[in-house]
Amino acid sequence: MANCSRNRCRSVTAAAAATMPPLAGVAAADPPVRRWPHPIPSAVSSQQADPAFQYIRCALTCQNELLSQIRDLLEQLVSQETGCSGKSV
Repeated sequence: MANCSRNRCRSVTAAAAATMPPLAGVAAADPPVRRWPHPIPSAVSSQQADPAFQYIRCALTCQNELLSQIRDLLEQLVSQETGCSGKSV
C-alpha cells in the first residue's frame, strides 16, 4: 500500500512560506546581556567554608598526588621495557 501522506507536508510548507513576508534587510537585535552578582561573596575564606568541602578538597589532592606517582612509575616501567627489549633479541 502506498504512503499518500508523503506530499501533504510540502504543500502546507509552501503555502506557509508564501504567506510570510520576506525578512531581507531586517536584522534580529540581540537582547541586552544582564550581569548578575555572584551569590557567594568573595570574602568567604576556605576556613569558613563547609568542613565537608575541605575534606573533599584534601582527599582529591591526595588522590591526584597518588595518580601522579603511579603515572611516573608506569612511565619508568615503559622506558625500562623498551630499553630491555632492544637488547634481549
